[in-house]
Amino acid sequence: MIRSFELGLIGYLIPWHAPLLDVVLAGISAAGTAGGLWALLGVLGLFDRRTREHAINCYDLLFRPEALRKRAGTGQREGFADAGPVRVK
Repeated sequence: MIRSFELGLIGYLIPWHAPLLDVVLAGISAAGTAGGLWALLGVLGLFDRRTREHAINCYDLLFRPEALRKRAGTGQREGFADAGPVRVK
């Protein structure tokens, strides 16, 4: 789902041929954390981790697509613990 501010950024960056790396941290990602400062620190840590993972995926998409293919189906989850490889019966 594209939000209005994303459309504005995209419209601004297209003429400049500038890349846009959008990282969304949904409220459900931080579910189960305690309130207050600890919750804020947990969300900031999650945001930092997810941003780094998105940046690596973006780099791989542009310059190392074989790395993405190698990780496909391995159950990696951005922001959460990895789920493990796909199990086929």
